[in-house]
Amino acid sequence: MLYPNCTRLVALALLVLGLSAPAGAAREKKALIIANAAYENLPALVSPTADAAAYDRAFAAMGFKTTRLTDQTADGLLDGLEAFADGVGPGDTVAFVYSGHGWSDGAASFLIPTDAPTAGSDRKLRRSTVVLRDGQNGVLDILEESGASLVFAGIDACRDNPFTPAAGTRSAGLSRGLARLDAPVGTFVVYSAGEGQQALDRLPGDGPGEKLSVFARNFVPRLKAGVDLRTAVQQARFDTAEQAKGFDGHLQHPAVYDQVLKPQICLA
Repeated sequence: MLYPNCTRLVALALLVLGLSAPAGAAREKKALIIANAAYENLPALVSPTADAAAYDRAFAAMGFKTTRLTDQTADGLLDGLEAFADGVGPGDTVAFVYSGHGWSDGAASFLIPTDAPTAGSDRKLRRSTVVLRDGQNGVLDILEESGASLVFAGIDACRDNPFTPAAGTRSAGLSRGLARLDAPVGTFVVYSAGEGQQALDRLPGDGPGEKLSVFARNFVPRLKAGVDLRTAVQQARFDTAEQAKGFDGHLQHPAVYDQVLKPQICLA
C-alpha cells in the first residue's frame, strides 16, 4: 500500500522515580533503543529502523550515551534490557525506546520479539512476548528498579495486533493497540493515537524520502536539550492530529496521561 495504516500507539512514558544520587556521584544520561523489523513469522516492518535511528540521533545530540539494538528475539530483548539496567547508576537519566510490533490482551501491553509465533492462545502469546509493565517483571518495572532518577520510555508498537488466535480460543488482544497504562505518580505518558484509533505510518503526500511515522516526524525534531517535554509533546500532538485529519478526515489524537508533579520536564 502507498500509505498503510499502522496502529502505531506510541507510549512515551516519563517515570520520575524521586531517587537522588549520592553526594559527589557523577550523573550520566543513557539511552537504550530497540528496533524490531525483520520478524521470523510475522509481517516485516520498515519504519521501526528509521524511527529508531532518528531517536538515536536526537538522544546523542542531548548528550546521551546510546545503545541501539536491532531485530531482537525474546532472549535478546530481555538480555539487552538487563545489561542496560545493570549499567544504570543512582541519579542517572535513562531513555528507553522500542519500535516494532506490539499487542495487548486488554489489560497489559506487550512488546513482540522477532521470534514470536504467528498464532496462539492469550496465555501462549504472553509467554512468547515481553510485558511492558506488570508491577513486577515488565520493562518499565526493570528500569524503575535501576536507580535512575528519570526514565523516559518511548514505546512505538507498530500495526494492528498481528496475531491470529488459535482455533477454539478467544481472540488475542481484545483491544486495538496498546492497553491504557495505569500511570503512577511521577509518570508522564503519551500514546501517538487515542484509545481505539489507528495511527498513520504515512500520509498521501509523502515522498520516498519520508521514512518516519506521522507522530515520530512531529515529535523527534522537538526532542532537544532544554525543551520542556510537555511543550514538545503538545505541539507534536496538534500537528499529528491536523496532518492525520487531512487523510480523509482520519482521527489520530495522541493521548496524554500526566502524573508528574513538576512545572517542567526536561531531559537535559
